[in-house]
Amino acid sequence: MHYDHLGAAYDQAPHVEVAEGFFRAVRGLARARAPGLVLDLGCGTGLLTELLAGTGCRVRGVDISRAMLRVARRRCRRFGARVRFAAGDLLDLRTAPPAVAAFACADVVNHFTAEKDVAAFFRSAWRSLEPGGVFVFDALNRWCFETYWKGQTYYFEGKSGDLVMECDWDPARRLGTAGMVVYARGPRGYAKRRAVLRERLHDDATLRRLLLRAGFSRADAAPWSPWTDQREEASVDRTLWTAVR
Repeated sequence: MHYDHLGAAYDQAPHVEVAEGFFRAVRGLARARAPGLVLDLGCGTGLLTELLAGTGCRVRGVDISRAMLRVARRRCRRFGARVRFAAGDLLDLRTAPPAVAAFACADVVNHFTAEKDVAAFFRSAWRSLEPGGVFVFDALNRWCFETYWKGQTYYFEGKSGDLVMECDWDPARRLGTAGMVVYARGPRGYAKRRAVLRERLHDDATLRRLLLRAGFSRADAAPWSPWTDQREEASVDRTLWTAVR
């Protein structure tokens, strides 16, 4: 998956709403830990980072995509030294000093399609926290893949570019695939790029086992959705996890 291709056109309304919904879920936790250091893991274009910084926390955003980080730095420039970004591998975080909390928004865990990578991500998050630190992330559930991915096509228009997503769901492999066409807006018009996103369903039992094996003393899960109108659907689309070191 070439995440750099999404940098210019990532900030579509649904992505903004996911970050805003996640922030509503963790706002109290973040405020209680301000002005401590918190991590935004897989921060992308800094949508959640900006909201966390607004609580008074010091925030370090980490992402593998330098293109997305360029957008994030522009978004959070007004916070000065209170917000820092680093290009890095979430499976091998190098953070010092340790953080009081770590957040991973927008189904970051589903982007790791191998269980060994999920395990490495959890170990990396555990190492980055001080004792008593909290790790919060959301994960897509089966209903989400079956309803919002299987045979669905989405069209998004944004200020910096447009995005077409053709999604599908393979239940045998527990794998969702989104073929993307990105139209990035620039000074000379639009540049067309293609990318493929794959996300895997990881069941609750597996995630809990891997969190505890990583060293977390507790791992709690609750049905959750970032969408304010999700109650009108047959189910919520995600699980919100809270793990404590």
